Amino acid sequence: MRLVTIAKREVTMRILFTAVLVALSIHLSAAQGVESTQEPVQPSPKAPDFRGAYWGMSKAQIRKSETAKFFTEMTDLGAVKGRDSLNYIGKVLDREVLIIYVFMNDKLVRTQYRFSAEHTNKFGYLDDYHVVSKALTEKYGKPDEDEMIWKDPLFKSDVHKYGTAVSVGHLVLFMTWYNADGTQISTRIDGDNYEIAHAVEYSSIEFGHLEKNAKDQKKEAEL
Repeated sequence: MRLVTIAKREVTMRILFTAVLVALSIHLSAAQGVESTQEPVQPSPKAPDFRGAYWGMSKAQIRKSETAKFFTEMTDLGAVKGRDSLNYIGKVLDREVLIIYVFMNDKLVRTQYRFSAEHTNKFGYLDDYHVVSKALTEKYGKPDEDEMIWKDPLFKSDVHKYGTAVSVGHLVLFMTWYNADGTQISTRIDGDNYEIAHAVEYSSIEFGHLEKNAKDQKKEAEL
């Protein structure tokens, strides 16, 4: 009688154990089914490197993406074979600019905003520089480089003549940011012969060597 009781208990335990395994299997299958129906999280698309453009784009792609007024196309800039540009006219921070796209072998490697407004008072160019520099700092943070270089200290003691100092080549100002997304950004104001140049330049870190190599080859060919 005792053996029969023990045998019944063993049978009951086996039945319960099997039921638990079946229930656990059903639960896991259902959970896997739920997980398989969930859509994978998509990474956020990378922001453009400049306006609507990405480094490495072709001239044909820039013509489609750029909405500013087309100005001109130039080839073999600076006598460097394969270095071309597309140039547009637009506005940045309510200031007129020439928008320049530079390509090496039909790959976008560098861009530039070249400010074209003229000021009767030379200090007006410095005002533009400070407005643009402030906007860049607000967007990209503190610059990695922020320089004011006096090549000639003739006007250094008179801040009201700093614009004149820039125009004759005595003073140069520039800032540089090394962007984590692979872009070097710089703004610079300098001058010569009472003419002032002010620009913001964006350079591809990945493709920048293409332009550098072409310029080096040109120099070697001149020797």
